Amino acid sequence: MAKDYTTRQTLLMRARNQQDNNAWEEFVSIYKNFICHVLQQMKMSVAEIDDLSQEVLIKLWKKLPLYDPQKARFRPWLSSVIRNIVIDYIRSNTSRRKREDEELNDRAVDAFQESDISLIIDQQWKAYISEMALKNIQELFSDKAFEVFKLSLQDKSVDDICQQVDIKRGSVKVLKSRVKARYLEELKRLIRELEEL
Repeated sequence: MAKDYTTRQTLLMRARNQQDNNAWEEFVSIYKNFICHVLQQMKMSVAEIDDLSQEVLIKLWKKLPLYDPQKARFRPWLSSVIRNIVIDYIRSNTSRRKREDEELNDRAVDAFQESDISLIIDQQWKAYISEMALKNIQELFSDKAFEVFKLSLQDKSVDDICQQVDIKRGSVKVLKSRVKARYLEELKRLIRELEEL
């Protein structure tokens, strides 16, 4: 069955307590991979992603007690934390290397405008939550049913799916419909529970 996620608001309020290790572990389990995806979209190297994701998590652990949901929604606040860490990293990396081409480095810093980061975070969050919903429902269906649905998400025609999975046209429509209904239900649940702020 799907993992029982605590609502994001409740989890954030619990994670603000730095003594609540369970809340922090749950927070990390939900957001670490997402943060890594965002850093990847920002064209960071694999080594940089590992280091920067740890920095983001440390900063979040320190800053969550100060986070006020009345002043800012969580994802824009998170995008600011990520953006600031990446910009600080680029600037310190530039200082360390003392590159001659400072204009190139200024352009790299300027490339990460708040709106760009917010857009990356929104796109990555949608993809991330969609993938989470798929993982949560996968065990509820046969491999064949799940394959039919995944192929339909790739815009494969019913005829192509019939041929690839070796089932009849009517079965494709029924299986796709069943999995889609459960997927949309799970997606709504995750959105409700993880985006309540």
